[in-house]
Amino acid sequence: MTSFAANTVCNKYRWSRFIVQASALTGRFFVSACLCLFPGITLAEEDALEKYAFEASCSTNKFDDAGTVKHVIDGDTIILADERHVRLIGINAPETGRDGRPAQIGADQARDYLSRLLHTNRDIKLVYDKEHNDKYGRTLAHLFLKDGINIQALLLKRGLATPLNIPPNLAHLDCYEKSSEFAQSQQIGLWALKQYKPVPVESITINDLGYRIITGNVLRIGESKSATWINLARNLALRITKQDLPYFPDDILKDLVGQDVVARGWLYYTHGEYRMQIRHPVDLEIRQTNGKP
Repeated sequence: MTSFAANTVCNKYRWSRFIVQASALTGRFFVSACLCLFPGITLAEEDALEKYAFEASCSTNKFDDAGTVKHVIDGDTIILADERHVRLIGINAPETGRDGRPAQIGADQARDYLSRLLHTNRDIKLVYDKEHNDKYGRTLAHLFLKDGINIQALLLKRGLATPLNIPPNLAHLDCYEKSSEFAQSQQIGLWALKQYKPVPVESITINDLGYRIITGNVLRIGESKSATWINLARNLALRITKQDLPYFPDDILKDLVGQDVVARGWLYYTHGEYRMQIRHPVDLEIRQTNGKP
């Protein structure tokens, strides 16, 4: 298993440090990250990662606000010069250590990448979604560099964060899914770690709590006042709240019993069973449909 901490030697096709490189074509600055977890990424490929953020699903011609970065807290939260705390919506980076808790694997790498990127790009643009603030009072926004590059997409493309699809803030869902799919296909960053590999529901233990990708067969579907429950083996239930249910087309849940599914999200244990809340259909993949293609 490749580890953020364990792999300390980079070969000639990798970078042993962060490089801040000026682009002769645009005059902008970008950050190239090694972390020794990005085997085979050449400078040309790194530049392609930057350009990827210009694709249609990642771009916009309308910005709602602008700001100057004062401080990077972690891989998905920054502070602007006007003291606003901004949460990068649509992604989730590993938690940094605080209050005596150790940092999650990959947290320092995500924070350091974002710090170096914004050190030379302090002036950024913000795009709001349906909700402008979270329950902690933080500003929720999609962030862009001055030349229009989507910052969330850069983090996802390098495997430094995972998609976080929370309705109704889904404006750049397609962009973030595609960006993350690239990192997964290359097995870079977080996707090189065992925790981010699919695990059969039958193999789950109490040590598997946290972000997980679970595979299993649907045994039954239940209803309660607050949610729809998709029950898999080993006392695991996928929870779709009534509030989120409208995002799930009827044909997704219809005839789901007996199907093999892949679910991703945060696994927790309560009331004698494992549970995972599914907020959007992209986090629930159907692998088989009663033998139909």
